[in-house]
Amino acid sequence: MKKGNLLVSGIFASIAVAVLLLSRTLPESRHGVPGPAIWPTLIAIITLVAAVALAIQMRAMKGGGGSLNLVLPDSLRVYLSFGVLVVYLASLYWIGFAVSTFLMLYIFISWFGSFCWQSRLLSAVAITAVVYGVFHYLLKVPFRFGFLF
Repeated sequence: MKKGNLLVSGIFASIAVAVLLLSRTLPESRHGVPGPAIWPTLIAIITLVAAVALAIQMRAMKGGGGSLNLVLPDSLRVYLSFGVLVVYLASLYWIGFAVSTFLMLYIFISWFGSFCWQSRLLSAVAITAVVYGVFHYLLKVPFRFGFLF
């Protein structure tokens, strides 16, 4: 258990550092208004602090903390979900926001829900449109990646 928690701590610390570095490429704030990098930066800092706290707690713990079984059916589902999210983040850069988000939502709604294909399609389109509308038109966050929309 101790080794597993240290591994998880290292993974999340790495992700947090990557998000911190990538958020520096977002546009800066203007006229005292927080820019688009504020939320990814804050979440990454909180994640990094939590990862470091977990690592410190595990290093201070005496003993191994019991056995850890990482290959359970529910655990495999989590690993696959994480893999789909990594592919989604990579596809954002090459494909674009709307297509990647629609596909990711459709896959997750299909996988975790028991809805007919029309409901899955409508939900994925609606959620993608609302998120795009909020970020593009209300928050004025530019979407500058991907060769598709």
